[in-house]
Amino acid sequence: MNGKGQIRLYTWVNTIGSIIGLIFTIVLVYFYKVQGALYALVLSQSIVFFITLVLIVKSPWFSIDYFKGPLDKIVAMKLGHFSLMAIVTALTMPVAQIILRNMLISNLGINAAGIWQGMMRVSDGYLMLITTALSTYYLPKLSSLIKDTEIKNEIFRGYKIILPLVFLGCILIYFLRFFIIRILYTPEFNEMQSLFLWQLVGDFFKMASWMLAYLMLAKAMTKAYIIVEVVFSLGYVLLSYYLTTNFGLKGISIAFACNYFLCFIAMIIIFRKLLLTPNE
Repeated sequence: MNGKGQIRLYTWVNTIGSIIGLIFTIVLVYFYKVQGALYALVLSQSIVFFITLVLIVKSPWFSIDYFKGPLDKIVAMKLGHFSLMAIVTALTMPVAQIILRNMLISNLGINAAGIWQGMMRVSDGYLMLITTALSTYYLPKLSSLIKDTEIKNEIFRGYKIILPLVFLGCILIYFLRFFIIRILYTPEFNEMQSLFLWQLVGDFFKMASWMLAYLMLAKAMTKAYIIVEVVFSLGYVLLSYYLTTNFGLKGISIAFACNYFLCFIAMIIIFRKLLLTPNE
């Protein structure tokens, strides 16, 4: 749906999926507690899959002939590159976060780990609005462009639209941080307010770097993408170990900001020829 530009239908499917997931979660958690949450995750995603499958089969562009004929090795190889990048993404940062959570539990206690995890959930929640737009429109658009001039113009157009929105979102969330903590969490999470500034700085540079990282995905720059993912996931862990020793819990948010600032600089260096070459 996304690749075919059926954005409205794609949005409806995601909305229905969220509603189904919410209903299943409420009901099953009420009756089965934590086990119910796991059941809800499996069941809701399965139902959304079958709904999506029916809608795609009924689409005018769908044909069962797509599944007939010999395997195209060239296409399979290209898809293999995307799969490899997806696997690396699924492993690096989640593993880094597990390591950091265990480090916080060992050094600062389980409450500190919970406060940091709560901060990450706030961050992931509001950035989802931006990342959804990137994956829905920006990534397919970059994939469809061939000329360097067109790609460069699209990148700068994205920066002009998305980064101001991210900046305004960061400012708004920073000034509402006490209200957000009060609404989403218990008073035990009040210490989280000290993490907001550096976390939001990190979020800004995270989005700035991701907009160039999406170009790596769009053009299947597999080697460069994997190196960047591994290096900066490892860098996040090392910086966090060092800075939490010197600044306590706030150090992990400072490490987050520093890591993504360096990642943004690395992206500019990687794509310097594209970004700095004058348009013809």
